[in-house]
Amino acid sequence: MSLRGKQANGLVTQQWVLRAAVAQFLEKGYTGTTTADITGAAGIAQSSFFHVFPSKEALLLELVRRMFGGQFDLAGQHSGAADPVFLYAAETALSLSIATAQRKARSLT
Repeated sequence: MSLRGKQANGLVTQQWVLRAAVAQFLEKGYTGTTTADITGAAGIAQSSFFHVFPSKEALLLELVRRMFGGQFDLAGQHSGAADPVFLYAAETALSLSIATAQRKARSLT
């Protein structure tokens, strides 16, 4: 298998893991979900999980980056040393969005 094929397989595995993790986090919460839960839901071996993510925490950071990356980029473009108020407002908005999403996720169970 070529390197390109291995990279493609790694990206596919990463997508499976991310999707399974979201489902498990919504069902059991972050702390109640183990990597075994995630790999079981994704239908992969635990070694495959650790091939694409070094830890459950790294997986969570990737999810946050994907969900809020655009907002972080936008805040960075519009703020700087001269305008810390805008950055604080963006951070507050993100915190409120996360809190709202958590309440909604909890109500699903």
